[in-house]
Amino acid sequence: MPITSTLNFPRSALFLVVQHPYLRGVIEAVASIEDSQLGNGDFELPGYGFTVASYVGATTHRNGSLEEMQNHRRLVDLHVVIDGQQDILYAPAKDLSVTKSYEEQRDFEMLKAPQEYGTITLDPGAFTLLFPGEAHSPRWQHDPATTFVKTAIVKIPLVTLRQELKPR
Repeated sequence: MPITSTLNFPRSALFLVVQHPYLRGVIEAVASIEDSQLGNGDFELPGYGFTVASYVGATTHRNGSLEEMQNHRRLVDLHVVIDGQQDILYAPAKDLSVTKSYEEQRDFEMLKAPQEYGTITLDPGAFTLLFPGEAHSPRWQHDPATTFVKTAIVKIPLVTLRQELKPR
């Protein structure tokens, strides 16, 4: 199950982030991004060298049909909502069939969406971590009154998180 919390969490609220200073640093760096940097496009996260994909625009209407979900094999997705609100739909990837073959360079594949899936609702200041094997579909409308979302998505190599956990 994806890990979800808010950026303004107390230091003891989310054990993984507290115990993983590198990941906590990435999340805090995203929280400090200037609003003017966010538009539709990519930029580098200062101090980390990761690309931040930012999206500003409409959410997908909740009555739309969910046909596919994306999955990564080497990257952890950090989704942060800056403004607006969105749902991210997710399911275990292991039982889903491939609809678009894996692209090594971009580290993603598309999978046929299941009949049943989980939903994560993200408000401004909230984030979720989606690990390899957690198929997901972002930017779904949660509330009919909320049709806009501004998000930052950081793709963090899983190997980097594992290296940072090793004792020195």
